[in-house]
Amino acid sequence: MRLTTDGLIVKEQKVGENDRLVTALTRDKGLIRAFARGALGLKNKNGAGTGLFCYSQLTLFSKGDTYTIDEAALQQSFFSLRLRALILHCMRRLIWMAQGVGGKCGIFLCRGFP
Repeated sequence: MRLTTDGLIVKEQKVGENDRLVTALTRDKGLIRAFARGALGLKNKNGAGTGLFCYSQLTLFSKGDTYTIDEAALQQSFFSLRLRALILHCMRRLIWMAQGVGGKCGIFLCRGFP
């Protein structure tokens, strides 16, 4: 069955050499997981539309509970959210590491970074 819907890619995962497994929040089906075959290839048309925090028009093929993305037309990219999420993750990791070194995280954060 073929379905065309708008969706926001909220999670991406590399599968194999060139494939990507994405979790998309779609208008019609809610939260789904779908395979984008060859999306990591340099010349693949679905690479940009299946990236993290991309709002795309997705053409899906479903077979049972499995979805495959046939086409992903990028509508809006929220790349700045991706950068902010990476910065927040790094800061959280830095705080976790500072707490592991004698629990002096508060002193480290109050002084700021050198």
